[in-house]
Amino acid sequence: MCKNRLIFLLFVMVSVSLSANYPKHYHESGGYATNIEAGLGGKVIKVTNLNSSGSGSLSEAVRASGKRLIVFEVGGVISGDLTISNGDVTVAGHTAPYPGITIIRGTVDISANNVVISHIAVRVGDATGEADGIVIYSTNVVLDHVISTWGVDETLTLKGSDNVTLYKCVIAEALSHSVHEEGEHSKGNLIFRICDPVSIIGCLYAHNRMRNPRISDSRVVMVNSIVYDPATGKDDDNGGHNYFVHLGDNGEQPNIPEVSFVGNVGLHGPDTDVKAQYLLNGHKDEKGKAYMKDNIIQDRDGKNLTIADGGIIPLDEPPLWPDGLETIPAHESIYEVLRTVGPQPGRRESVTKRVVTTVADGTGGIINSQNEVGGYPNYNATKRALTVPNGAEARRAWLDSIENSIAVDKEIDLSRLYSRIGSKDSDKLSDRVNASSGRKRKNPAIKINQAYSNRQHLITSLTLPAPSSVGMTLFDLSGKNVAALRAQKLLPAGTHDLKVDIHHLPAGSYMFRFKIGSTVQSLFYIHDI
Repeated sequence: MCKNRLIFLLFVMVSVSLSANYPKHYHESGGYATNIEAGLGGKVIKVTNLNSSGSGSLSEAVRASGKRLIVFEVGGVISGDLTISNGDVTVAGHTAPYPGITIIRGTVDISANNVVISHIAVRVGDATGEADGIVIYSTNVVLDHVISTWGVDETLTLKGSDNVTLYKCVIAEALSHSVHEEGEHSKGNLIFRICDPVSIIGCLYAHNRMRNPRISDSRVVMVNSIVYDPATGKDDDNGGHNYFVHLGDNGEQPNIPEVSFVGNVGLHGPDTDVKAQYLLNGHKDEKGKAYMKDNIIQDRDGKNLTIADGGIIPLDEPPLWPDGLETIPAHESIYEVLRTVGPQPGRRESVTKRVVTTVADGTGGIINSQNEVGGYPNYNATKRALTVPNGAEARRAWLDSIENSIAVDKEIDLSRLYSRIGSKDSDKLSDRVNASSGRKRKNPAIKINQAYSNRQHLITSLTLPAPSSVGMTLFDLSGKNVAALRAQKLLPAGTHDLKVDIHHLPAGSYMFRFKIGSTVQSLFYIHDI
């Protein structure tokens, strides 16, 4: 073993109740399929360039077979279609350095089972003809912190898919009068051909005329999501409609859609017609069944409107509800969604930042081409090296730690909404984040000063602002407890060195975690003891 050889691959400031300061990760959300391993414990494939194909590309990584975890040592823009036809894959976009990964001029087509895609931007645009942004027609799929914009046909389509979750995703700026053969075609999200079940949790639909989403012949749970600035548009019968979320048969299947609809917010935007009085509508003259609780819809002046029109058959109980799904009140969810939705919220690239900011500001609008809002992004490529731990549990902890560091937009100004929905006191996430970041700090942070090892001990120096009981446990990468403090120590305020006996451990990689008072901190990956 090497003296003084403890290296943190992710070194952070630890604060009391750290796990409570940030939103749930997708696998903690309780949504459908969010408990799948996908490729987490499989072969690690590193994306090392932004080429559309070939060695080191994302395209080659998704085309590989077997269980695989795809991570990114490069950030920037990838051009062209991405087809995922081999399942058991996890695409961890949040491992990419800023500005993350953006796919332009292409559709992401998912026909494989057991797929998790996190923190990716898809911007198809009008350069590729009548293209969808993302299409899913498979089983056990999670889109986590994904944004899809500028769809010419659909911006996001679910077609005959089972066990699908959209978690903290953005579906926005579907192109209206673009290159679609039907003319006007600004459509956000279509869910049809019997998708059952689907969960939509904490998502944002913005500046799509229609289909926010449109749910046909399917069963969907939609909770704590926002629909902003829908507008009059054409749908199937070429008539004009004013829809937020709409339910109804699509003409191909006789099933009546069923929805559990809880804690959602609809907001009129600059292009929303004053006739759009309902958050939940029947599609054309068709009907849907819905359990509705704690939803909000407001016009541009902040006036509350009606939740559902006469085409909706109300239900007394949810027709479906995934085990473990918990909601927050609608007046809190709007603040959390705007702070945490889309890829890498704590350091959003410019397009996502602009879209989310329009909701906070009450601005933006329906567009006909991406060129109206700056065109395709052309970010400079960035690079960094990654060391990925072994084992699904260790990788989950590692990925969660990376996500925690970029989980929340701490700069977005939500003050316009405070007087309209809930109040400033309803912005509960802001209070928690500010406490951990030093703003309006309620509990001073516990600071890790340094950590190192010698042949006998793992030594961690930390500073406590107040007396606290502190414990520390070391794990190998299978999750086995291999070393710990003999007992949790009650320490006075001040700086302390914690020592854990490691003389019996072989060289390698380990994780450790702290218990401070009654709170347990996240796992942290360490290397080369």
